[in-house]
Amino acid sequence: MGEYLLVGLAGALAWGAALAGLAGPFPWALPTAGSLLGLALLRKSTPALWAAALLVGLALTGPPTLPPDELTRLPCLSQLTGRVQGPIEPHRASVSFFLAPEGWRSRVLVYLRLPEGELLPGAEVTLIGEGEVPQSLGWREYLVRRGVVGVFWAREVEVLGKPGPALGALMGKWRGRLLYSLRELLPGPGGELLAALLIGARGLLPAEREAAFRRAGVAHLLALSGLHLGILVGAVWWGLGLVRLGKGARYFVLLPLTWLYVGLAGARVSLIRAAIMLSFLGAYWVLVERGWVLRRWYRPLGALAGAALVVVLVWPWSPLDPGFQLSFSATGAILVLWPAWSRTSWRRWLTEGQPISRPRRFFLRLVRWAADLVAVSAFAQLGSLPIVGSTFGYFSPWGLFANLVLIPWTAVLLVSGLVLLACSPLPCAPALGRMVEVACVQPYLAVVDWLARLPGAELSVGSGFGMWCLGCWLGLLLLRELKAAQSPLGYST
Repeated sequence: MGEYLLVGLAGALAWGAALAGLAGPFPWALPTAGSLLGLALLRKSTPALWAAALLVGLALTGPPTLPPDELTRLPCLSQLTGRVQGPIEPHRASVSFFLAPEGWRSRVLVYLRLPEGELLPGAEVTLIGEGEVPQSLGWREYLVRRGVVGVFWAREVEVLGKPGPALGALMGKWRGRLLYSLRELLPGPGGELLAALLIGARGLLPAEREAAFRRAGVAHLLALSGLHLGILVGAVWWGLGLVRLGKGARYFVLLPLTWLYVGLAGARVSLIRAAIMLSFLGAYWVLVERGWVLRRWYRPLGALAGAALVVVLVWPWSPLDPGFQLSFSATGAILVLWPAWSRTSWRRWLTEGQPISRPRRFFLRLVRWAADLVAVSAFAQLGSLPIVGSTFGYFSPWGLFANLVLIPWTAVLLVSGLVLLACSPLPCAPALGRMVEVACVQPYLAVVDWLARLPGAELSVGSGFGMWCLGCWLGLLLLRELKAAQSPLGYST
């Protein structure tokens, strides 16, 4: 029951924040939320608590607005001075970052030709170039939600002051060194691909390469998410298991490394969500080992809802962001649909069957692993299908098959990238890099290109596709509840 209480709270808060971002502000929302909260505590009413969360979401934010004078000034500027904020994203011929100009209340997204020296977050700089307010409505709304007034295309930069020993500058320096090492070890497409898969530097990939991933239905492999974090955490978990550390002790090692990786990768919402869920799980296992809680009390759906609550409270605009929607909808669909799949008689036979010979046991485990991968991929695509169709206007029917092939391959590439970075000081590192390029990267990219060229790789959908999917899902849930109500035992069979 507790996990569904959290799910309702997270959903209500996210819906309230989204409505406020579209139609707010609602100045009456917070006092009314306080009254409903008192009623919920007095009557122990879950719906009243959810209604209070919805009103809190309405009070969190409103439609984004920017100072009109800054919107007017930006296109007229040829010089801009301010402080670099956030990670510096590399591209093939430029870098991009957010700039907080002196005396401005909003920020500016800067695209700068590759600088000669090292540019770090927190540095004070003067830029020479041209300012622009984007005319594309979707791109402009995306920037405005983040407090960004427009874009500045910079040709030259002068660093006025280097940053102090701040965490952002330190992360930027480490991230730059990792990118340099990857591109030195794999100077061709392999370095660009591993930079995107490991650190999220997608800007280094050619546009046609990103388009091929999108047509093949595996564009999510280039967007850092819980999949990438889970693979990396699994590799480190296995390594810690070799030295016979207990689960609680492993989490003490894993959690700092996890949050370090989130910082190096740019603190993306999908990674933050996965890191919060892992933190909940780590704290829970520590309590389990101490005997303070029972193992069966952990609920992954509740951890997902807790992560959503944290993200919405910190970034109230995030429910309107497609990245937030795709991340939480795909993960939520996996967590909701997995129990039904795990109870099927066919999978139970693969798990609990007692084969006579060891080769047969290994074969059944391999079949179960492949079936689980197909199921998880299908659940994630079902969860994200309405958002993908509504946001991009198409979906990729070959995605299920492509994920079955490429997700394990991506895991191999990620682990190979970790091994390469660990071996970078050794003389054998260039030879290892060439081996990874020829044996893993080139066939991987060839498979992506082949999948992208298959007939029907992109199927266009209408603007109401998301609402149509939502209506189908609500109908299926209603049928399930009606079946449960008619069951003599009171639950769905």
